[in-house]
Amino acid sequence: MNQSPFESRLRAALLEAIARDSSFRHRRRAITVGLGVITILLVCGVAVLSQVTETPPTTVDDHALLGEFSSASPLGPTGVKTTLENATEDSEFYVARPRAGNASDAEVIAVWMRTGELPEVVIAYSSGLRAYIAPWPDELIPADFYEKQMSEGVEGKLLTVGGWPALEISASDFGPASLDMVVEGVNVRLIDVGGKLSMADLEAAARTVA
Repeated sequence: MNQSPFESRLRAALLEAIARDSSFRHRRRAITVGLGVITILLVCGVAVLSQVTETPPTTVDDHALLGEFSSASPLGPTGVKTTLENATEDSEFYVARPRAGNASDAEVIAVWMRTGELPEVVIAYSSGLRAYIAPWPDELIPADFYEKQMSEGVEGKLLTVGGWPALEISASDFGPASLDMVVEGVNVRLIDVGGKLSMADLEAAARTVA
């Protein structure tokens, strides 16, 4: 599956944060008597982009939106298809998500989740929008991280949505249009896998994230 430059850099940064957290906890366990196995707490999932099809889908039912909504997991073999209710109840973190318009709960057509070291929830909407939701490491300041990625070559636009810093990336050969933001410690990445939405649509959906 293809990843945009931003996705690759984000994944590398998050895995580095996990590695640092793991090292700290290993040292703490070595000097503390009686502790069992310590689970890494600071984790974040990364949105995995599937390869874009050359022919735009005409309807959601043809299952051509970057993978078959009815069965294929955008989280790979570790992702499990579930319901929105189960995902919000069973997730290890708060599932912040859009709440209105083309990304309301009423428009949800599929949900997947992954637990473990890199927990993540993916919600697919009838509009062709997908929301990738995962915890964000406390040590990474979103605005600083976004600015660093742009300074290193990621082509995007910094903006503020609902009071939260966000990075907007237009559709390109690397992948579909997306908007990445962090809301109260939760990373929400909105991706137009259907290729039918405008940046204004993504921003409108982002403004309803709660």
